[in-house]
Amino acid sequence: MARRAPEPDYQDLATHLADDEPLPVYGITGEEPFARGQAIAALRKAILKDTPPDMALSQYSGNDIPSPAELFDELRTRSFLAPLRLVVLEDTAQWLSRSAEALVGYLDKPSKAGVLALVAKSLPRNTRLGKAVRKVGMAIACQAPRDRDLPGWIAFRARAHDKRLDGRAANRLAECVGVNLPVLDQTLAKLALYIGDRDAITEADVDALVEDLPVTTIFRLTDAVGTRDPAKALRVLDNLLEQNNEPNYIISMVRWAMERLINARTLLDAGAPQGKIAKTLRMSQGYFLDQLLRQAGQRSRAELLRGFDLLVDADIDTKTSARPPRDTLEHLLLRLCG
Repeated sequence: MARRAPEPDYQDLATHLADDEPLPVYGITGEEPFARGQAIAALRKAILKDTPPDMALSQYSGNDIPSPAELFDELRTRSFLAPLRLVVLEDTAQWLSRSAEALVGYLDKPSKAGVLALVAKSLPRNTRLGKAVRKVGMAIACQAPRDRDLPGWIAFRARAHDKRLDGRAANRLAECVGVNLPVLDQTLAKLALYIGDRDAITEADVDALVEDLPVTTIFRLTDAVGTRDPAKALRVLDNLLEQNNEPNYIISMVRWAMERLINARTLLDAGAPQGKIAKTLRMSQGYFLDQLLRQAGQRSRAELLRGFDLLVDADIDTKTSARPPRDTLEHLLLRLCG
């Protein structure tokens, strides 16, 4: 039996949009939020070009998605300023449960005036809707790259910052950051600023910024929490804030690190070997994995879960409370170190 070709990914979408006319529908599927966001951004850029979004873009989510008839009328209505209208549907599970057949009917003769971006958890190939989307459009799989593919993803993403990476630089950055696409993208932006007018980012450039990379600093922060060293934790926090990192970003990074610690602790408790842990967490074996396992071994899973709850509370507090975000972060670290 012939092996089925993999679904196109974000890089395939970017190449398609650069070379071809937009298709009537794009199914954006998968669990990676950064990749989904980039896919939607690529569609917006290619379809709207310089048109103000309010003139040719509609975005709906969940219960706000209009009825199929209203949606199809909108897709058939030409934009005055843009060649095509773009309609983006997100959180579509409930809407598709009652409207999938109507959408299949629309895709049999789709409008030439509008493009539909359908963000769904999955669009199986063996369903009528999945077949219809693939017949006249494209299904994009938004998944985190595998470890072995990560340097290639980094090199490709560097082009969005108008820079190139050689192979050694891409490998070094992948080793330092791991599969965390938002952090990798932010790091590429900082590297682009760091090298200025130069075209290529080198391994030496990556090494020069490694100690100041947010992910590296976050490891120092979680290490201070793991060893219950509040003074060190507060010093690292000061360093992160001095680098102009937003409080919500710091919390999101600590939360990401805490999730990996919980997963690592769970795997350690199950007796998983280091190689399996590295594969499961999508990390390369080496310094950062060793650090993670050391930190995970310093607290029980129950302690880590309680710490995660504190992070969630702090995240809400920074968004809803009048308390200064720094105070919230300092209070959080003191409690995590307790």
